[in-house]
Amino acid sequence: ELEAKGIKVENIRMHGSGPGYSVYVYDPCGNRIELSTDPA
Repeated sequence: ELEAKGIKVENIRMHGSGPGYSVYVYDPCGNRIELSTDPA
């Protein structure tokens, strides 16, 4: 979904055995951003 909007995903990391995960992207200034979810 992010890549469909032109945002390059650098990495995806699972949290342990799941279901949570983190997605890593860079903002236009070059800062690395972690987007994280850990559904209950």
